[in-house]
Amino acid sequence: MDFLLNGKIAASWDTTDKNGKPVVNGFYYLVFQQRFTDGTHIRMEKTFFVAPWGRASDVQLTAWPNIVHGGESVRLTAVIGANPADGGSRLKIYSINGELVKNLAPSVGQMTWDLSNNHGQAVAAGLYLLVLDGRDPASGNPMHKTIKVVVLR
Repeated sequence: MDFLLNGKIAASWDTTDKNGKPVVNGFYYLVFQQRFTDGTHIRMEKTFFVAPWGRASDVQLTAWPNIVHGGESVRLTAVIGANPADGGSRLKIYSINGELVKNLAPSVGQMTWDLSNNHGQAVAAGLYLLVLDGRDPASGNPMHKTIKVVVLR
């Protein structure tokens, strides 16, 4: 994974951990920050999916953080096939008792949940199920992925 600055590689990660072993399949959030002697700095952030252990699942959905405290937001990334989930996909957030809490639509595979429901009210502490529904762009087949997020107050 490379970070480019003015078309040149500024930093690179070979997708191995500190022991030199390939990292597990998953989404990673990298921050590259450089401070210059004149006091200026640059910061680049990138979320991406790494699949060194063979073929990745057809649907990837990640939430960060997935144990979240009141006042924070959850950043969500969704990929269907090899493409970021688009506006034709929907993310539905359910309480543990099955109540639909919120609907979100991805934009270039990215969404943010501000811990509110569809009426703008803060959700209660608890476990929430996040369900991504979309279609595989190659086959047109429906695709689904469910993950859990814990909200603490």
